[in-house]
Amino acid sequence: MSQKILVIDDDRGVRAICGFILAKEGYDVQYASDGAEALAEIHKETFDLILLDIILPFVDGRHIAKLIRSKGVTTPIVLISSLPEEVVEESRGMCGASGYILKPYKKATLISEVKKALSGIEKD
Repeated sequence: MSQKILVIDDDRGVRAICGFILAKEGYDVQYASDGAEALAEIHKETFDLILLDIILPFVDGRHIAKLIRSKGVTTPIVLISSLPEEVVEESRGMCGASGYILKPYKKATLISEVKKALSGIEKD
């Protein structure tokens, strides 16, 4: 059975490319375009990993991550962002994410960070 990943990003193109790459690697990929949709998906299903964009409409990804954690969900979260690395690293610590990926990212980076997060290895 393949591992399930939820990709939360408001950019349809990013969701599609990310999903395509991950599906080719054998992952079962689900999508959400905003926080409300993401929380609904997490309420319905259990995921092995959550890829979460920080900049989302209505409620930002950091707040969504905190809400996910407040519900007792321990699924690894990897933040995705084009914000400066220092901001993303600080956000990672504040919201309990196991790692992050900076946009624009390469296919190899995405796959590597996903594998690290799924194996329990936190970003240095």
